[in-house]
Amino acid sequence: MKPQNLYWIIIIIFGIGFVLSLFPSDEVKLGDNYIYDSEHQHIIGAIDIPPVVKKYKYDKRFIVAKQLPEAFDHAIYDKMEYNYYLGRDTAYYWIIDKQKEEVWGPMDYNKYTSLLSKYNAPKDFYIFENNE
Repeated sequence: MKPQNLYWIIIIIFGIGFVLSLFPSDEVKLGDNYIYDSEHQHIIGAIDIPPVVKKYKYDKRFIVAKQLPEAFDHAIYDKMEYNYYLGRDTAYYWIIDKQKEEVWGPMDYNKYTSLLSKYNAPKDFYIFENNE
């Protein structure tokens, strides 16, 4: 291959990369390889929180989320079993400890606030209302 052709191939590749970088991303990086995907409304990472994630917050240590589960499980969420013990028409809460690689959820609001207190999570993680 001629050096001129290689030059143009490299320019085209970088040009395509630049153009694609101009489009907004539907992903929010939450740290430690966790991502919130706003298009599909889920959190993906070592542990996935399936749709529909209605609210979330995060810091260096924790990710917390409020989820309204869909009517059925999607096959891609096979890393763990999701026990929606109050039914699928109820809000559930999640806590991910990124440092310890532990996850609690799905759980009810009382268990959620109890764990926040136990692990001294930031006060602004209590933002989720039980009836929202």
